Amino acid sequence: MIGRTFLFELRHRWKGFTIFLIIVLIVVAGMVQLFPVTIDAMEEDVDELEGEDNVRIQVENETVWLNWDRVENASYYKVLEDTGSHMATSREVARTEENHTELQYDNGERYYAVLAGFDEEEEVLVGTVSTVERKSPIEELMEAPYFRAFTAGRPDVDFREIEGFLSIELYSWWFLLVGLYLAYVSVNNVTKDYEDKRLDMIFSNPVSRMNFLMEKFSALAFYTLLLLTVSSLVLMGSLYSIGEVREFGVWEAFASMLGAWPLFLVVIAFSILFAVKFQRARIAVGLSLMIALVMYALHIAGNMVDALEWLTTLTILTYWDYNSVILDGVFKTWHFVGLFILAMIIFVGALSLFDRQDIPT
Repeated sequence: MIGRTFLFELRHRWKGFTIFLIIVLIVVAGMVQLFPVTIDAMEEDVDELEGEDNVRIQVENETVWLNWDRVENASYYKVLEDTGSHMATSREVARTEENHTELQYDNGERYYAVLAGFDEEEEVLVGTVSTVERKSPIEELMEAPYFRAFTAGRPDVDFREIEGFLSIELYSWWFLLVGLYLAYVSVNNVTKDYEDKRLDMIFSNPVSRMNFLMEKFSALAFYTLLLLTVSSLVLMGSLYSIGEVREFGVWEAFASMLGAWPLFLVVIAFSILFAVKFQRARIAVGLSLMIALVMYALHIAGNMVDALEWLTTLTILTYWDYNSVILDGVFKTWHFVGLFILAMIIFVGALSLFDRQDIPT
């Protein structure tokens, strides 16, 4: 009977799916709520050097010019140089009665402390400056080499904007969160019937092998689509609650999430293929998870290292271009269609193999 297996899967898998859906929704909503807190914490003002406002520095080629505020009754000024702000290993590089000096510079990181002397026994700090361009924690993060690994190769992802934050903190590992779960469930959805030796009883009813496997695939595809749709709604609600809905619109939320549907259909398809081939959950789950993790690793490596960029063409993750949607407002239809066709090709292979196999009794 057409539709019987589909309805059976919906009735018997909804509890596990609901639990996972709740976990996913907590992650989605929580990640959005972390945005203002994270940005506030990472955009704290850079700690100023002591007396930094009292000393000015100008660097040009191999020369450093320093000038500073005069201190009343000071008889001389002394300049100390070190490679760290602690000045624990500093050395004197200049002594003058003027409030400026010129020093040789070798393009390294240098810290300079200016002291005002009243006599050899009494000296006070005028101020400290540095040739180092000091950055906030968030600026240092965005310049780190590994940052590119989680931007899908986009150089214009800004962690300080909600789009960039979600690109890195949610979308970059969304495949792992949902994909690994689907790989595991898809395998067990098929191998359970093999291991419990239920197939001969199932096919004693008016159920064809093709309909049986197609309806299992359809049930998983339906649950995945439902998960992505509800996640989009929760994403929008959470964005609205922090006042970011104008920056990250309804279309971006739905298009970016639903654009992953054929990506996960590919995962479901090759997991079912392995389940049909090996008929044992342990082997099929291991292979499915390995394939998913290898594709993710290739994607990360290709985005992080220029010389390995070609690796990204070997992974299906490249063709779910969420950054194109959330940053540019462009949905790449051909990528969506291409992944869908790939999923169908793999699933047809699983159908063909299943149709030719002997059914264990």
